[in-house]
Amino acid sequence: MNATTTRRAILAGAAALPALALPAAATGADAELIELGRHLQALIPVYQQASAHHGEEACRVHDRIEARGPFPENLGTASDETREAYFAAMRAEWDAPAAAPAIASEREYVRHSTALDNLCSRIIHLKATTMQGLGVQALATAMMVETTGEWDTPANERDIDSKFYTALVENVLQAAGMELPFETA
Repeated sequence: MNATTTRRAILAGAAALPALALPAAATGADAELIELGRHLQALIPVYQQASAHHGEEACRVHDRIEARGPFPENLGTASDETREAYFAAMRAEWDAPAAAPAIASEREYVRHSTALDNLCSRIIHLKATTMQGLGVQALATAMMVETTGEWDTPANERDIDSKFYTALVENVLQAAGMELPFETA
């Protein structure tokens, strides 16, 4: 991956991969997974838009807090008086009417984030038996990892949520007719 490749571009590209191309009518093996995958593909851009919008709104409030400063970048090394001034500025800005868009955008982001979490959890706990089903699970796993910021970490330094990757690995092995080479708890 080069330095200009973003995680959003990767996820946007992943949604177009043939392995994730979902049939119009889900029937047979993995029908439930494929249907949930359609819901996930529809939710991803909505979630991403809510996330970006909240980030912009929260930055506006943060900029107003910083304008009340100057405050040090690391409050841990600041004096008690400086920390108290920062927290007073923070409370004042978040309580001000100008913060209403940021508060509303946070509620919207949390709503979509919760829907994404719930949907991905349902997806990952189903047993996939087709490549399309595995593709849906891989996309759900990618989204859960993306929400942690793991894509921002170099591959050799990542710590992934074991609930998602272990389920994905077990499902891939099962679909391939293989077993884990060790006992699990």
